[in-house]
Amino acid sequence: MWTNLAAFVDGASPISLLAFSCVQLNEFLIAPVYVALFCCLHEYAPEGKKILTRLGLCFMVALMVLGDQLVWVHFGVMRRIFSKGITPGMEHFLHWNFDSPLVSSGALGWTFFIGLAFLVVAPIFSGDRLARSLRYSFAAAGGFALFGVVGSLLGSVPLTAIYILGFTLSVIALAIFSAILFRGLAAQAVR
Repeated sequence: MWTNLAAFVDGASPISLLAFSCVQLNEFLIAPVYVALFCCLHEYAPEGKKILTRLGLCFMVALMVLGDQLVWVHFGVMRRIFSKGITPGMEHFLHWNFDSPLVSSGALGWTFFIGLAFLVVAPIFSGDRLARSLRYSFAAAGGFALFGVVGSLLGSVPLTAIYILGFTLSVIALAIFSAILFRGLAAQAVR
């Protein structure tokens, strides 16, 4: 991981930069997808629980603003400056530098706000096995994201790695369960 400028300069190769760019592109594009998902969840939610999806959507917009600004600065500024050979001060822009104010604001979006968003919508799901699976996967993803707040505040790479692994697995589960839910709803609407 590039936690300081020397590690970044020593470890930067065309392949590693390409791989990191793909991760950042995914990170940049997924935030608007989450916003769209929460709009769909709002339509799905029972009338008495729509306030939860509205709150979740507000938190997701905060994630999108804070998280995407981090990636945009990397794409739009850091690469240009680095390509010109200008390195003084660049350590404040490295993605894994916990001392970076920019990374701190991005982490606020990708841990705190996404965690709150997932936790507040989890209660909209109740009833059958699929609904319970959705509730648990949203709650787990939210819990792991809030665990990421601790890793970020402490500047702990191991805690952050636990957050990333747990969050990723939980989000994969909630994506699969959400796809099953909305595919079933679409099939019902056609009938």
